[in-house]
Amino acid sequence: MKKRFLAAVILTLWGMTSMVNAASIKLGVDNLNSHMKLFAGKRAGLITNPTGVDSNLHSTIDVMIANGVKLTALYGPEHGVRGNFADGDTITTFVDDSTKLPVYSLYGKTYKPTPEMLKDVDVLCFDIQDVGARFYTFISTMYYAMVACKEQNKTFVVFDRPNPCGGMVEGAVTKNKDLQGFTSIGPLPTRHGMTVGELALMMNKEWGIGCDLTVIPMSDYKRDMVWADTGLQWINPSPNIPSADTALVYSGVGFFEATNVSEGRGLTKPFMISGAPWLNAEDYASLLNSKKMPGVLFRPAYFTPNFNKYQGKMCGGVEIHIIEPKIYRAVAVGLAMVMATRDLGADKFFFDKPEKVGGVWGIDVMTGDGLLRANKLGYSEILATWDKEATEFKVMSSKYYLYK
Repeated sequence: MKKRFLAAVILTLWGMTSMVNAASIKLGVDNLNSHMKLFAGKRAGLITNPTGVDSNLHSTIDVMIANGVKLTALYGPEHGVRGNFADGDTITTFVDDSTKLPVYSLYGKTYKPTPEMLKDVDVLCFDIQDVGARFYTFISTMYYAMVACKEQNKTFVVFDRPNPCGGMVEGAVTKNKDLQGFTSIGPLPTRHGMTVGELALMMNKEWGIGCDLTVIPMSDYKRDMVWADTGLQWINPSPNIPSADTALVYSGVGFFEATNVSEGRGLTKPFMISGAPWLNAEDYASLLNSKKMPGVLFRPAYFTPNFNKYQGKMCGGVEIHIIEPKIYRAVAVGLAMVMATRDLGADKFFFDKPEKVGGVWGIDVMTGDGLLRANKLGYSEILATWDKEATEFKVMSSKYYLYK
């Protein structure tokens, strides 16, 4: 209790000295004090990670405590509450050093909070920065938490945050249930163009969850904003998303995770640089630049990953340079890049095969269908199919938009 009281005092004093705020918007957590009725006489849990901060970089954990919320438990997604676990690491239950609160893992034996995990909680909150891609697992964690709240009669609260990639919608909608799962949670396009709060509202209604849901919205946020427009500081939501530009390209370059092409893990610019030992960097960059895709240029790049694919081997590839983020089409670029590596790599390129006979292909999960792997349609034909599905999704989902 002493540490929690001290945290509240420090935060209050810190807030008094943090009068300069360059942010042009207010986050959901910045508006907490206008929604305190939600927490009156209630015990609260918080799903969060290092991105869970207010616009002055105060931890949401500390903000809730300082505002008198009775915080009784913390919950960590992939990478953990403090962000100190690597991709795919299994995380167990432990006690948080700072708050002395129990920390339950939602990326271990279960993705969904169990009754034991929520026994001391009346209101479960979510405050994590998403990157706008279907296969980024934080929105899957939110989905399963909402389902648990419905089953266990708990209230679910989302502190809303920006979509760092703006409101553009792209990519195939994963309609095949065999392709849905924790890394592709439900019928979403690759790039959904929604905030986490809007996604929660849509999931709750369209996917039939029906939990007691409240979204605490942002103030002064506009739908077409990219990260630079918000004035907020970037905090890595996971180890390999070190910048807002990385978040923007991830929806497309992430396709390489299901291939034998390096997506740049093991470099200081993951996803911004990609390639393979058998690619000629100049030919690759020339082919991509010839397509004249909006808002982007490609530079030939040679690199040697420190870990992951091709560790210690020289690779040829490209670095993505985003010239205009608001018109950059991440999925269209990702499709072009995969098709280009397949064309240039000939028999050296391949998609990762399923782990078991009859299993689904990873690339199908990533893209949302089997069109790219089938190799029967050209770039424009695949893109047209995906654009049609994205447009249909945007029409349906727009009724849940909180921002113009």
